[in-house]
Amino acid sequence: PSTWEVTIPQRALELGMVPVTNIKGMVFDCAEHAINTQYPAELEIHEVRDRQGLERFTEGILPAYEMPNDFASIFYAVHDALGYFPNLPLQVFRGDWEGRPMTGSMVFFMEETAVIQCVGTHPEARGRGFAKAVVSACMQSAKEAGYRYIVLQASDMGYPVYLSMGYEELFTQEVYMFLPPSEEGA
Repeated sequence: PSTWEVTIPQRALELGMVPVTNIKGMVFDCAEHAINTQYPAELEIHEVRDRQGLERFTEGILPAYEMPNDFASIFYAVHDALGYFPNLPLQVFRGDWEGRPMTGSMVFFMEETAVIQCVGTHPEARGRGFAKAVVSACMQSAKEAGYRYIVLQASDMGYPVYLSMGYEELFTQEVYMFLPPSEEGA
């Protein structure tokens, strides 16, 4: 068959990649649903507007993804080069619990759609509605900026949370990766 007749999953498998997860694309329509802005009382939400705020954001978000602390340099490099909202069409929010950064999210302002990414909560603070609160802060900001549609990609953990917020699933995409031989089939 020609290259165009081979599906992406077939080609990924031929290359030795393995399926590792599914990601669900979801959309929220601000004209059809209200945004809940009632946040847990013990959570303080802050917009990140400077390097110090970004450092605090990474303190909370990197453990959520089990990422090493040196990954923070990626966030710093972007903001050092491009600045912060409104110079960069991106707003970053973090949530502090008991004085410690524990959750975060960001919203990109694209041409016609707002895109929420990098949602995470420190493992010790999960199940308290904190991620929902920072996502809602992003959503409210997008709505106030005039966006009707807000999209995101949901992990298995986030999927039921987003459904409860009024998001609808648009598609499911299987993710393939090359894994070291010791991890294949594990």
